[in-house]
Amino acid sequence: MARGGGPAQSGPAGAEGADFIYVVEPGDNLITLAERYMASADGWRLLQTRNGVADPYKLAPGTRLRIPLDQIPEQPGAARVVFVSGQAQADGEPLRPGMALREAGARIVTAAGSTVTLELPDRTRVTLPPGTTLAVRRLRTFRKSGLTDTVIRIERGQAETRVVPEGGGVGRFELHTPMMVTRAGHALPSGRRCHWQSQRGAGRPRRREAGACRGRARH
Repeated sequence: MARGGGPAQSGPAGAEGADFIYVVEPGDNLITLAERYMASADGWRLLQTRNGVADPYKLAPGTRLRIPLDQIPEQPGAARVVFVSGQAQADGEPLRPGMALREAGARIVTAAGSTVTLELPDRTRVTLPPGTTLAVRRLRTFRKSGLTDTVIRIERGQAETRVVPEGGGVGRFELHTPMMVTRAGHALPSGRRCHWQSQRGAGRPRRREAGACRGRARH
């Protein structure tokens, strides 16, 4: 079983590749975790094999468990438009506060002088400033726990995110730019504001932190 080298926030901790990461809390065992996140408690056997666990009832707090995302039942989710200033569209339709955006490959464009803020089911917020094009690749929720499974791509411009502001943990939150993939729980910490920009030009992607985590991808 993998263990972190330092203190880790317990509970849901984002995703790595094809796996949802869960950091063990006191009292957890594989049977209850399988029942909480997978189709049934019988999934504990898969978790035992996947994570090399000797005793499914004895898990050391702080241990990082991998749960295959394709074994977690999901349902369609929606993003709510909470703020619009100026002209902005989703798939050619003007955006208005209160609108719900579904997965279905939604493509959001903000014109010059316009700003849009979206809120996901877990209250994560994504703000798009003027001149931004964003594509929603995935927008779902874990059926049992309600955690959000979101994958978005900045095709042009930039975005500021505040992931799970109440610190309740995240299922998967990935933000793609042409040369970077950022995941909540890793480069994009839960509960912090992060600013990402997609910009044409030479050079390698750079990332820096200054109070909030910030990054820039060049392509």
